[in-house]
Amino acid sequence: MRKKTRVRCFATGLALAVALSTSGTGLYGGIPQVSAAIWQAGEKQTTNSIVCGEEESWDSAETKASVSYAGTKKQLAKGTQLTYKMTISDEEYQSLEEGYLKVQAVIQQEEAWNEDTVLKLGWPMFYQKDFTQNEDGTWTTTVEFEVTKEIDIFHSLLIDVVGTFFDGDIDITDVELKDPNESWTAEGTVTNEVTFGDAEDWDTWDNTLRATFDGNNEKVEAGTDMSFVMTMSAAAYSTMKETDYIKLQAVLFQEADNWDTIEKLGWPMFAPADFTENEDGTYSTKVKMTVETGIDTFHSLLIQGVGTGFSGSVAISDLSFTKKADDPVLTPQDPTVLADFATGIEGWAGEAGYDYSHGNAASEKKEEAAEAEWDEESQSLKMIVDYSQDTASGWSEAKIKGTFTPVSVANYNLVTITLRYPSSMETVRTKFFMSDATGKTEVLNGEGSFRTKTVKDLGNGWSTVTIRGEFTPKDIEVDNLTIGIVGPYADLECVYIDDVKLGQLDASEDYVAITEKVKETADKADLTGMAANVKLVDGNATDEAKALAAYLMGLQSSGQVLFGHQNSTFRSVRDNGVTSDVKDVTGSEAGLFGIDTLALAGIETSQTTRQDALDASIAASVKAYNGGSIVSLSCHMPNFTNKKITETGDEKYPYDFTTCDFSESKDLTPCADYILEGGEYNPQYNAYLDIIADYALALQEKGIPVLFRPFHENSGGWFWWGTSTSVESYQAIWRYMVNYLEEKGVHNFLYVYSPNGPISSEAEYLERYPGDAYVDVLGFDYYDDYADADVYTGDAFFEALAGSCDIVAGLAEEKGKIPAIAESGIRITGAGKDSLMVTGNPTTGKDWYNKLVNTASSHGIPYFLLWANFDSANFFIPYKFNDTMGQEMINEFISSYNNEKSVFGNGTNFYVSGESGAADAAISKADSITLSGYSEEVTGYMISPKNYAVIKEPFEMKASVKNAKKVEFRIQTAEGKEAVTVSASAQGNIYTGVLTKEILAALGETSTGIVTLMADGQELGQARFINFNKDADVMPQTVFDDFEYYYGNNGLLQSKYGSHNSASNCSSSMTLDSENKVQGDYSGVFNYKLTYKGSEVWTGGLGRVLDADKTDFSKYNAISMWVKPDGNGQKLVLQLNDNYEAYLTDFVKGDKAQYVTIPFSKFIKKGGTTAVDPSGIKSFKIWCNSVPDNYKGDKDESGNYTAEGKICFDDIKAVKISEEDLAKTDANGLIISDKPLKDLLDSTKPEEPEKPGPQEPAPGPGTTNPPTEQIPPTTQAPVTGEQGPDIEASKASTSNITLSWKANDKAAGYYVYIYDKSKKKYVKVADTAKPTAKVSKISGKKLKAATEYKFKVTAYQITDGKKVEIADSTFLLTTATAPKKVSFSSLKKKGTNKAVLKWKKVSGASGYEIYMKTGSKGKYKLVKTIKKGKTVSYTKTKLKKKTKYYFKVRSFKSVSGKKVYGAYSRTRSIKLK
Repeated sequence: MRKKTRVRCFATGLALAVALSTSGTGLYGGIPQVSAAIWQAGEKQTTNSIVCGEEESWDSAETKASVSYAGTKKQLAKGTQLTYKMTISDEEYQSLEEGYLKVQAVIQQEEAWNEDTVLKLGWPMFYQKDFTQNEDGTWTTTVEFEVTKEIDIFHSLLIDVVGTFFDGDIDITDVELKDPNESWTAEGTVTNEVTFGDAEDWDTWDNTLRATFDGNNEKVEAGTDMSFVMTMSAAAYSTMKETDYIKLQAVLFQEADNWDTIEKLGWPMFAPADFTENEDGTYSTKVKMTVETGIDTFHSLLIQGVGTGFSGSVAISDLSFTKKADDPVLTPQDPTVLADFATGIEGWAGEAGYDYSHGNAASEKKEEAAEAEWDEESQSLKMIVDYSQDTASGWSEAKIKGTFTPVSVANYNLVTITLRYPSSMETVRTKFFMSDATGKTEVLNGEGSFRTKTVKDLGNGWSTVTIRGEFTPKDIEVDNLTIGIVGPYADLECVYIDDVKLGQLDASEDYVAITEKVKETADKADLTGMAANVKLVDGNATDEAKALAAYLMGLQSSGQVLFGHQNSTFRSVRDNGVTSDVKDVTGSEAGLFGIDTLALAGIETSQTTRQDALDASIAASVKAYNGGSIVSLSCHMPNFTNKKITETGDEKYPYDFTTCDFSESKDLTPCADYILEGGEYNPQYNAYLDIIADYALALQEKGIPVLFRPFHENSGGWFWWGTSTSVESYQAIWRYMVNYLEEKGVHNFLYVYSPNGPISSEAEYLERYPGDAYVDVLGFDYYDDYADADVYTGDAFFEALAGSCDIVAGLAEEKGKIPAIAESGIRITGAGKDSLMVTGNPTTGKDWYNKLVNTASSHGIPYFLLWANFDSANFFIPYKFNDTMGQEMINEFISSYNNEKSVFGNGTNFYVSGESGAADAAISKADSITLSGYSEEVTGYMISPKNYAVIKEPFEMKASVKNAKKVEFRIQTAEGKEAVTVSASAQGNIYTGVLTKEILAALGETSTGIVTLMADGQELGQARFINFNKDADVMPQTVFDDFEYYYGNNGLLQSKYGSHNSASNCSSSMTLDSENKVQGDYSGVFNYKLTYKGSEVWTGGLGRVLDADKTDFSKYNAISMWVKPDGNGQKLVLQLNDNYEAYLTDFVKGDKAQYVTIPFSKFIKKGGTTAVDPSGIKSFKIWCNSVPDNYKGDKDESGNYTAEGKICFDDIKAVKISEEDLAKTDANGLIISDKPLKDLLDSTKPEEPEKPGPQEPAPGPGTTNPPTEQIPPTTQAPVTGEQGPDIEASKASTSNITLSWKANDKAAGYYVYIYDKSKKKYVKVADTAKPTAKVSKISGKKLKAATEYKFKVTAYQITDGKKVEIADSTFLLTTATAPKKVSFSSLKKKGTNKAVLKWKKVSGASGYEIYMKTGSKGKYKLVKTIKKGKTVSYTKTKLKKKTKYYFKVRSFKSVSGKKVYGAYSRTRSIKLK
């Protein structure tokens, strides 16, 4: 039997058929079955008989069959579905062997034919293949039309049929019109009786409200609305107190009793006030829920409820599903003015803010209202704001609210305001909220769009701009609008609001036509390269997690890349999360779905309870899973000292995190040292990890693995776990977290490590690395930022991205890990945006998305993730405005979907089950994958002491260690000094060692103490710069820094100043300098590199966070410092409190060292006019930005350049200078002098403690200091030396380099040094009497293959028993280890005279040499040199038939103009026939 076929005209989605039958019973009676059809024609009609020849003819009743029907005389909506069946006999069917039937439907609006008002629908053609045979031998097909315009009066329907080579008549049956949206209805029913207590109870089945309905086995699309009426008797209603409620959930089943494939809808709550009394005394409320994911087969529906206080049953009636309507087409309508404030601001007032104090330091809830007053002069609303007490907030929102006469928004999609604001501000962030009078139906809840193109400078320090909020039209009336100004803007006092209007968006103004077609068949992930063996953090990982690791490794070999998008299944621009923008544009979910713990905790899922937030997050993740997406969980943990974390009083869930948002992760209060075992905030940390564990376990039960990415962007200073936390503490909290989650039973996580990009070196990347035993995926976060919104600099971004990928992919290969671009996107920061703009992006037309896919593919990266689409003011991928238009980069995005290298949800080929599952998908291969793990290896971390600890009394050192036989603590007074070892005793995995009174006494006083955790000979952790037997040396109150408190140790300096925050190919660091200084032993040097390529670049963010008790400088009026500039004239920025800046750009054009004094009043807020408050200075930082016009060094033909420089600082302190001196500030706000200005408070300053110099700590107990090799300054070798033929690398392998150099007749021996990038200095690796040395390690670590190293060799003499370096005897050499051996992939014939060689990319190689010989007795000759390490194939032409050829390949590393070769590959041969 042939499968039934349907042919559709103007198809936009078929309405679901009705097939439900239940009976209503009890007090409320039954509600009859309702058909989804709005009109049915009734009995069968048979057309006249026709005979059709070779050509169709519409002109004669002999060749045109017709039937007609009377209409309803009512209106028909556009999109209404017309369907009917055509049936013909078997004999008539046979006559169609070479012919067809063509049909037309005509809807008349008048009795008489009127060509101007009829609507003709047509003209589908039906061939034999389109008919299905029935049991009686006849043949049937279904015809479907869509009404293409609104019909005012449906008078009648005419159906015409013509054709070719047909003989007979046609039966027309089942003619009906269906509502374009309503797809399913049901009879009502009554639930069981329940009695609710004082708390929700989902566990007692019999005390849960329940009603069940049969489905219709049809598909239910995402976005479909389910609605019904819930009714209760007066008696039942009376059981509820005002605070009681009923909470509902709907469960859609695809199979009977199979909870694995359900979709849950929920969870609306209804209090007594939400019900309306009916005429019969009962009480009703309308319930509406939206299907988020959609299901393929609607088997049945369960509606269930819990609550408090209620006793009785409820009736469910008017139950229906209404599919998501198509985008409304608005009829032209003039704007409606909601407020013009011409005569006042009646109806408008301040509204409770969010995290906003309005200047009230005593505000506890921080929900104060802004002030609103009428500005008569401008006839506008003046909104008075005060963010002075909210500067630490990440989102502080001052609000006003207006109420007005209700206005319908059925034909509007836009609200606009005119905002007047200080011209000094680059942008103003706003928020709109609009609803109906009840507040239950939300029309708009999103950020306003700052329309840069509408900005007008009024010339008086003020500008105006149009702010726009977009929404979807709804057939309701609104009567209120809330406007929020999102700060904090510390210097903003007021803004003016005018011309508040509802209007219609002109799409052509901002949006483009969608011209790129989405390809019909998605590219599927290639599973042939899946890894056979994986080693994971968790040796007990689930099959799904194991398969995910093998799968991602397989994508690397195939060159395919998963496209990822954050929050995609529950946040979107077009319909606020019902359908992801990815799916809306491409028809598929993202290949990788990202969700954050902010959703799990509540803030991003808009939930107020722990369980509701978890349920919503799990539902969003399952929705992604059903769409084929791999799941990724990022983690913006709050600072666990933050006051927003409140106690609940619940023993099981002791802390509430639902109000914590992004800003709490940026609270830099010291935290990490207090959250491990025994720490003050350890319970809060555990409680948050419990939320993560509950989420993980829920997905684990469903067979869903997760890429878990905690503590990301750790190399930056903006999160509490970043550079304000020590490396050792960072590693410890990570390791603790992994152990905790495993102990909770979480085994479906792959752990992702992702510092901030770009990545410039392996050492930089690994600086905070928790260790191989704790990381599965090596990722990095890197955004394409545009400081100049008008200049495209993407080429520099992609160049830096490629370099970062190479470094990370190389490390991943070496460690057996998976590389990833963990987070990325475009940010137009120059326009005040942290995302894309709707229009005017410099990236438009640059094919950015394809470049990202191709870069990831060509550099071995299997996935990337772009950040979320929150609304039209904050989004990272293009979105549709309507079905035909979209954001300006939408066609480029569709092109990247069509890219054969990109993989989306419909092509992941990973899951066996779920909507996108396949029996032979990646998970099905789990049994063939061998898993090993680190669970049995020795691992652990230090709990105490911590860096900078003060230990003057006996002290218990603690650590957490697994699988070790022997654990001990090694104590040193300084690096390189002999260690005292203390054995540790165990209680479970916690080990304790006692630093006794005797050991402390022997250690003596030092501030450079070190405690190292050792387990079975392995170093697992370290605490540095410990103060033994003394208090920590403390800078005087007035001193910001004088660089005397680091004991000559760059590591200690850098631990305080943090890591740099830089643009592509830019970097900076702080070091000590004992030569260029003004006082004491050291100055601090800001070393920077700026790579300018057409748009402003930057580096820096290095500085100190001041002690909490040393932030009040209100007695002083300026900062004084000694500065030695470098003459490069780049933009040198000194920054207080991260926002207030002074500029030394003109000063650093010169190179003379002088004092620079800057009044506090000259540190001005970025983009504002307010000066810093000296009573609360918490930090100072140094930045440097590019200034092309000032740079006098070499530039290329495009004006691009690289500037490298050093600027020295010393004696940075607060001073109080005279009014006379204050008046000497130059145009830049600086006072430049050769000597320090007089400090009026100098005589009253407290006595300063003696400044520590470079320390020589006491020797450890029972030891003596080893002899020091003294090198007198007069004979010390210079840093520079000869580099040339007198020194060479005589041999190099993948792991060692043999050096040879010209012997020195006066030498007794030679020191051999290698440059350690991580320490930024040369370290000694050999002391030899011969002029040769083999080097295999650097700072105790093995040399890496294909890696460049710098060497220094210096000869020494022995004088008076001491080794003294010989002047001018230093040789320098830059060389490299050999790259690894080439591994062939294939050697294949191509055509008649060609052979194609392919091999695997060798990490770090600069290129390859291909050698060939002819015949077994021939000699190998070099036939090709490839100068790109990325090229891994070569085609040899002009080969002869019946000849055998042999090939071999070797890689090389180019360094200093020479090649260092790797070993030859194995020989491969081929014979052409």
